[in-house]
Amino acid sequence: MLTPNFNFIIILCLATMLTRFLPFLFAGKLQRFSHHSTFQNIVPTLLMGLLVIYCFKDFTFNKEYYLRLVSALLVLGLQAKWNNFIISILGGTIFYVLFINMVNI
Repeated sequence: MLTPNFNFIIILCLATMLTRFLPFLFAGKLQRFSHHSTFQNIVPTLLMGLLVIYCFKDFTFNKEYYLRLVSALLVLGLQAKWNNFIISILGGTIFYVLFINMVNI
């Protein structure tokens, strides 16, 4: 006999699999809209900008603020230059961690 927790886990797994595999079943049947390539080029930079804005949602003006601001500008610059999330996030994170330890906030 299955426990209610196990039933819940099975249903959750099936629902997750359905949402992951369903788009691939209909991908060939869907018609591409005309601005798909434009969105494909713009969305990575927009998402990076959204992440940068989100990191400033609850800030106060102190010494750490300036390090965050410089790190955010570095992330935006790296994203604009190489259009690569990994380089942008790692570059900003490494810069922030190194300088936060140098300044000893």
